[in-house]
Amino acid sequence: MKKEKIKIDKQQVELLLVEFKGMYEPKNRIIEGIILKGQNELNKGQVPQLVMQRVVGTVYQVVFIEKVTLGVRVGGTFKKMEELAKANDCSNFKSLFNCRYEW
Repeated sequence: MKKEKIKIDKQQVELLLVEFKGMYEPKNRIIEGIILKGQNELNKGQVPQLVMQRVVGTVYQVVFIEKVTLGVRVGGTFKKMEELAKANDCSNFKSLFNCRYEW
């Protein structure tokens, strides 16, 4: 049985990034930079799903390595971001943890 592809809009990804930026607490300059870089890549015409994969993967890395918390309110938004990031991906988390931003 073939899995149906999900169409991911640029606007949908932009809205989720803005919503995530406004909801997570306490504010952190590393996560702010990740979100800003994701927004810049979207404006340059990058594929929205790849941008979302990079943002989610990098946020996971910051949370695990730097021991940063995102807050209680951000749970639903981050779950939507995860779903979009791995919507059409058949390798589960493999691509999420291999995506890194260069600083």
